[in-house]
Amino acid sequence: MPRPAEKTAAVVFFKGTQLLSDLPAVVAAAHAKGVPVIVDCAAQLPPRRNLTDILATGADLAVFSGGKGFTGPQASGLVIGTPDLVEACRLNSAPNGGPARGHKVGKEV
Repeated sequence: MPRPAEKTAAVVFFKGTQLLSDLPAVVAAAHAKGVPVIVDCAAQLPPRRNLTDILATGADLAVFSGGKGFTGPQASGLVIGTPDLVEACRLNSAPNGGPARGHKVGKEV
């Protein structure tokens, strides 16, 4: 039977509901099993320092909503992190999106 880490694609840390001080321990535990950590920072801008402080904890990827702190279109955003994971996100974005993105309901539709 596969161990849980072998079937885990990533650990998601929700910055809005979890304390940033807890993130290094989450990163250490995930990385010990070879699992990357994605931080959902949808509404965490401002402050601007979150663009660097989140990744400084060792997290592999941080995603920010473009429609909140950036005051851009609702369906836009910013993905920062390790080059391989950012590239994986790029390959799954327009015009190569899968069925999930095409069925998203947003204010701009």
